[in-house]
Amino acid sequence: YLAWFDATKLAVDDPTPFFKRHGVGFSPGHTLGSKGWIRMNFGCSKATLEEGLGRMKKAVDSLGN
Repeated sequence: YLAWFDATKLAVDDPTPFFKRHGVGFSPGHTLGSKGWIRMNFGCSKATLEEGLGRMKKAVDSLGN
């Protein structure tokens, strides 16, 4: 259960530590050949996934784009 997100349009140098500061851990895409992308493992409960997606939204909203 993996999802890839294109984070190249976000105003951050590296999306992995940015999201980690907001409580969401991802595998960095650059180690898998896709700089600026992040990989999410969503093999978890629906409640955990919803919490993580909510944290992602807050993180992106904090950029004020």
